[in-house]
Amino acid sequence: MHNQVTEILPNIYLIHLYQGKHEINIYLIKGELSERSLLIDTGYQTPENRAILEEIFFDLKIHLTHLDVFLTHKHHDHTGIASYLQSKGATIFMNPIEDRHPYDCLYYGQGPKAIEEQNTVLKRVGVTPSRTPDVYTGYKEFNAYYQNIGKNDSYKTRHFTYSPLKIGQTFIYGNYTFRTIPLPGHTLGQLGLYDPARRILFTGDQIIAHIVPIVGTSYVNEHLLSQYFQSLEQIKTVYGGYTIYPAHGEIFKDSEPIIERILSGYRKKLVAIQDVLTNSAKSLTVQEIAFRVYGLYTLPSDVEKFFTVKSIITKTFSCLEYLYDQGYCERMEQNGMLFYR
Repeated sequence: MHNQVTEILPNIYLIHLYQGKHEINIYLIKGELSERSLLIDTGYQTPENRAILEEIFFDLKIHLTHLDVFLTHKHHDHTGIASYLQSKGATIFMNPIEDRHPYDCLYYGQGPKAIEEQNTVLKRVGVTPSRTPDVYTGYKEFNAYYQNIGKNDSYKTRHFTYSPLKIGQTFIYGNYTFRTIPLPGHTLGQLGLYDPARRILFTGDQIIAHIVPIVGTSYVNEHLLSQYFQSLEQIKTVYGGYTIYPAHGEIFKDSEPIIERILSGYRKKLVAIQDVLTNSAKSLTVQEIAFRVYGLYTLPSDVEKFFTVKSIITKTFSCLEYLYDQGYCERMEQNGMLFYR
């Protein structure tokens, strides 16, 4: 068996896959002989990762025509190999809410619809060629680098078709019976899987031991941060004592201190945003607020590091929408651009 796979429970395998310095956990549940098996997420789209999965499937005698793939959400590190597995006969499952917009600020969407939608989103947060030429150019250079250069194929999300998932849907593999659970936050349509009999929960990017996950949206009235807080509370209360299997970092059982650390991080960010709004003499765009909160006064010279800019803008947007929902700030729209005060 490949050294990047470990059997962590009977017939449940943890697989570590990499893209450069980035790592993801994907999980394989092997069905009984002649039954179907389940792969939770697929990892980064690289030849090396495809070869690792093929070796594991061969060693475990899993034929791809008997493989189901459960995608927690539609980011490139979770869906990268989905189209390849589908071409070999696997069946893909995903929540169709993940396809509600042609552009997602945290994954690398392709095609003219994605670019057109990106321009709308950028204007919404205050990034335009005339208003913020350096930031706007940074986004376009980022597009070119990750969407048009062959060597960065691992960042591309190739098209795949899928069977739509429903909340509460049941999947049975061997002695495991899983049900889907909504995990809105990191994305609106993120779903997880849990087995109540064995008290195990696969959470995608919802809760990670040493990271504050990005709640990323650039769309109004999705209430994503509010839903994230509610989801974390549900994990703490309803699924307390479950073993958590995240897509990144270590597996853990005691979720409460990790949830409290995440909530504390967001509370501090909300306070910092309120301070910026209070101390400003004028209404501000999302980009202006984000740069002030994070102290970003110089853009990164390395195009690969521009993802940081994307991240802080979308996280700030989510926080602003939460403050607006709670009545702590005002939101105004002028010609497709949002201002907060």
